[in-house]
Amino acid sequence: MIVTTSRRPSHLARILCRELVRVIPKSRYVPRGSKTIEEIASIARELGHDRAMVINCMSGKPVELRFLQVGQRWQWENARIEIEEVKLQRNLGLRNKLEDTKIYAQGAKALGFAEWVEKLLDIKCVDKLPATGGVALITSEDGLKIQFQVMPGSKKVGPVFKIAGFGRLYKD
Repeated sequence: MIVTTSRRPSHLARILCRELVRVIPKSRYVPRGSKTIEEIASIARELGHDRAMVINCMSGKPVELRFLQVGQRWQWENARIEIEEVKLQRNLGLRNKLEDTKIYAQGAKALGFAEWVEKLLDIKCVDKLPATGGVALITSEDGLKIQFQVMPGSKKVGPVFKIAGFGRLYKD
């Protein structure tokens, strides 16, 4: 997956991109600059990726994740994730690159979100918390949250997202 920003991104959004490629296996950050979405899709194809994530900003902070399907042609996924808050890893401690990440959800609401995100990120959702490796832990006790960890020991790596909402952009 290619990870990039909207045009004129904030410094926070660029750092978030760099942190996401550390926890999403086989992902790569491509700075947006003046590139169009068509150019981003072309770069993704050239690098062998079939999707891209775009971090949209408003008033200097990341507010939304959008997804792009890349094939012979490109199209926006009918999906978006609204971000309420982001805590960057550089403010939390460890800087690890995860080679194999799994999604684990705690609670029914978290599981619904996890199954939805599994398709967008192409990261497998598991029923049991893995004993080793990278985990995208999704919880719903204080609202939806995604936190990346390395097992064993639950060491935090990567950004922590508090999710404001998610769903389809339009009806099929």
